[in-house]
Amino acid sequence: MAVLVSEGPQPSIVTTQAAGGAFVAGPEGRRLYAFEGDNVGYDCIEECLKTWLPVAAGPQDKPVGDWKPVKRPTGNLQWAYKGRPIYTSAKDKPGKSYGFGGVELGWDVLQYEVKAPSIPLPTSARIGKRDQAYVLTDYRGFTLYTFARDGKAPACRGECLEVWPPLVAPALAAPVGDWKPVDRPDGLRQWAYRGKLVYTYSDDLTDKDARGASAGGVWNVVAATGAPAPSPKAAKNAIRVADKGRAVPASDPERAAVEMKR
Repeated sequence: MAVLVSEGPQPSIVTTQAAGGAFVAGPEGRRLYAFEGDNVGYDCIEECLKTWLPVAAGPQDKPVGDWKPVKRPTGNLQWAYKGRPIYTSAKDKPGKSYGFGGVELGWDVLQYEVKAPSIPLPTSARIGKRDQAYVLTDYRGFTLYTFARDGKAPACRGECLEVWPPLVAPALAAPVGDWKPVDRPDGLRQWAYRGKLVYTYSDDLTDKDARGASAGGVWNVVAATGAPAPSPKAAKNAIRVADKGRAVPASDPERAAVEMKR
């Protein structure tokens, strides 16, 4: 889990942004964390404090925006964000995380809240969010993908389209920003974003899914910037489907390689 930090005033201890600007960092560029147990009291005590170090505030420190010094049971002052006391990890190195990603249950990393980009969209498309990254979706909010094998002619044809339905463009659709309708040889009219045809995935069951991320090594979630988006964590356990529609478990890369050669 993550604690989203919005733009605004911050204390001097928040010195840098680590890992490409996504994570909030404190002293020595170490990532900042909040403990879920602190919602019901200061549960990080004794042995816990050997790994998780309170971010100290001084008696002269005053509240800054959503940041405020709070007093621990020991009487020491500690910085808190929106009421949640903040810590670093003794196991972290500057710019690198130990606790993030569920390594330590109950700890949340502080992460900057990224604003949605402003992009012209056709009526068939929207902007959605997957694991803090903004991606392109269809009008229902379902994730859009590109196929690496598409070139001047679409490579996803026939049975492939049953697994990867194209984002259909209306007959009278005109280009919108970086979007352009493309007439396929099979008679379909499909939207392309920045020159790449876009598709949905039949195994995405909700508007939160991105099960087709990195499928077969050739399908990519489309970031709202036009570049392939980072594969959401959920894709680790997802079913990956090759371009011909064969289902391949993500945990079986050897089988995936065989299927892709057929």
